[in-house]
Amino acid sequence: MVCKRDCTGSVTERIANAVALGRAPDEADLAILKAQAFELSFDRGEFWTHVLPKDSSILFQPQDREDWSSLDEVLPEERLEQLSAGAEPSPDETELLRAVSAANLLARPDDDITPGLWTIGLDEGPNPAIAVVACQGHSFSGVNRWLLGVYGSRTEARSLLENEYIFPV
Repeated sequence: MVCKRDCTGSVTERIANAVALGRAPDEADLAILKAQAFELSFDRGEFWTHVLPKDSSILFQPQDREDWSSLDEVLPEERLEQLSAGAEPSPDETELLRAVSAANLLARPDDDITPGLWTIGLDEGPNPAIAVVACQGHSFSGVNRWLLGVYGSRTEARSLLENEYIFPV
């Protein structure tokens, strides 16, 4: 049975207490939180930031999304013309374009590509742990929300999530 509003507070308090004590939260409590992630993030969530998954296909072929002219301040005009005409980019040029593509996506997020992260405060008491929920998609194409984890703070969450996501600078 999935617990509804009456016991959500006690579940979130137990999770927050476990995090504060450096213990893994109870699997049953996490299952309840996971099942309610969509509702809780909608009702009590606070938008944090957009991120870009490091395994995004956009980062593997940035030239399919970005115009080489976006590197006009770092590459000579002659080289930009060659790249625009189809010349093979060097690994350094591809990496530069990848960085520009990621920065552009984070500056102008696309909800289908750059998930938004929402935080849910789990306890207003002495153990203010947070759950982080990712939200991706549009209302017309479908919105998905899923629990990424439970953390002691946004700083801790960012530190751990930077293994999988690129955060805005």
